Amino acid sequence: MVQDNKVMYGLKNVTLFPLTDDGTKITYDGPIKFRGAVSLGLDPEGDKIEFEADNTTYYTADNNQGFSGKLEMALMPFEVSSVVLGDVRDTNGVILQSMKAGQAVAMAFEFDGDVKAVRHVLYNVTFSRPSENGETRGKKGDVKSSEFEIVAALHPYFNVAKSKTDATTNDTAYQSWYTKVYEPVLTAPAK
Repeated sequence: MVQDNKVMYGLKNVTLFPLTDDGTKITYDGPIKFRGAVSLGLDPEGDKIEFEADNTTYYTADNNQGFSGKLEMALMPFEVSSVVLGDVRDTNGVILQSMKAGQAVAMAFEFDGDVKAVRHVLYNVTFSRPSENGETRGKKGDVKSSEFEIVAALHPYFNVAKSKTDATTNDTAYQSWYTKVYEPVLTAPAK
């Protein structure tokens, strides 16, 4: 009997795969490890569809438009900010926040569980620039993190926003999660 987790905890292994959409397919580069995961909160996007007829709610459906949320991390290295925020480095080694938009990425991550870590991938993620703030170092020496607003849209060709593993996931898919983006194997198109 395959046993699933009863609990989850411990965000880790945030990995980014820059994406390119040529209008017919998406290809992914990477992986780029983004160390320093603190927290991730995702809220579903898309309003419920309701149709009234015959003096009742005749039809309802979920309108999955992906997720929006916040990713809290340690400081973002240039290797990551140059991709997701469009930062550039000048000839003196100074990092510039350009007007250029960042690139969308697939974002893989996992949560520990009491049996096995559950691995997730969001297929089409964009990042917003974080707020910057700081304060004097007191006796505690609190470390500051960065919080990024993210939007995880649907994969335009699979109509899937997110995939995750569970106890039935085969070992090949599980072990390769952070080397390439997992792409769904469907017997029929996702609806």
